Amino acid sequence: MGLSPKRLAALFRQHTGLAMRRFTLWTRLQLAVAEIARGASLTDGALVAGFADGAHLTHTFRRMFGTTPSGSVARSLHPHPLVERPSLGNALVRPQASIGT
Repeated sequence: MGLSPKRLAALFRQHTGLAMRRFTLWTRLQLAVAEIARGASLTDGALVAGFADGAHLTHTFRRMFGTTPSGSVARSLHPHPLVERPSLGNALVRPQASIGT
């Protein structure tokens, strides 16, 4: 590709608004939650996504999104009946900005 790692990281941040490491972590969190939503245990979802264990996944998820992965899955599977939720499809939602890279 002819790019240094630093240049690639700078271009990635410029085009996505996220540091590459943050994006990778975010992708791993999404994978873990998708596994849990499909019926995997918290531990299995964590391991599939490359976390050491369920506690590591929960700590990282809570720090990034302000809630637990199980709580997030429960809310998405059983939303409040009076609240209409827009469909996001495959759109990515940016993580909390207050957390450093």
